[in-house]
Amino acid sequence: MKKITLLSFAIMSLFLFSCTEEDDDNGTTDPNELTMANFVGTYDVIAVNTSGSETDTFDGMTRTETFTQVGSDFNNVTFTFTDNGRVSTTGSFTTTTDYKDEGFEYTEVETNTLDLDGRYSLDGNSLILSENDGAITTIDNFSSEGFDLLFEINDIEDDYSFQAQGTYTLVRQ
Repeated sequence: MKKITLLSFAIMSLFLFSCTEEDDDNGTTDPNELTMANFVGTYDVIAVNTSGSETDTFDGMTRTETFTQVGSDFNNVTFTFTDNGRVSTTGSFTTTTDYKDEGFEYTEVETNTLDLDGRYSLDGNSLILSENDGAITTIDNFSSEGFDLLFEINDIEDDYSFQAQGTYTLVRQ
């Protein structure tokens, strides 16, 4: 009797816990769930924020420079993700970067062009890009309206390190 009760419980558990959201809404998925089908599309970049540091050691002396960077003046800046795993970017924007280096502070203003054409895949909330220059990219706050694309770069060598993290805020067209 104990085995039958256990078997009944196991079978009932299968039915209770194997239902997905697709089963509950007649074959459609929640548009705010990060899936390949929901992710595909063209997104406008509306904000870029970055910070980081660079450290050099030369002749026993170490110098560290920190920076913060803010994007503005977005001119047709888009990311397009296709259903066959292709990603491309277009457009240009201005970055204002504030540096602090050994007590000195200065600001640089530059125009940046996004020019990415490659492949991508999703692994959970990780966005894997074929051309990422060693950056780790993560999707945060995904919804049918857009998401934040977080990136992190850690380039550490014997006498040099560069570390940066930032966010691109993307809104679906």
